[in-house]
Amino acid sequence: MEDDGSIDHIPGGYILLARRLQGSPIWDQDHHHLRLWIYLLLNARWNPVPENRRGVTVCRGKLLKSYRRIIEESEWLENQEIRRWSLSRVGRMLDWLREQEMIETLGTDLGTIRIRGRRGKTPPPQTPRL
Repeated sequence: MEDDGSIDHIPGGYILLARRLQGSPIWDQDHHHLRLWIYLLLNARWNPVPENRRGVTVCRGKLLKSYRRIIEESEWLENQEIRRWSLSRVGRMLDWLREQEMIETLGTDLGTIRIRGRRGKTPPPQTPRL
């Protein structure tokens, strides 16, 4: 941060969350829904240049993850015990996010998910700060 308080660089990048999140339907769900949605936001491709991964083109705002990979990468520590979601729990939470039009599943064998922005549109491209 510079002396004027502006963000100069955040190691590892960042995402922006709107304050109106508190008034959205996900705020009324259990914390696991919000945790999964933020996980998806943090792991979505931010670079505007598409990447080809195992024969699937992954563009900005998309991520290529299996349910099992989501489970592995989202585990947390609770009462000194590693906890993780079940396969069916991840499926139900992703179904709910789809119903809310927060994500869209693009039917590949490898599990591509597109993060949906305001009014169902893909978030606009932004130039990352370095």
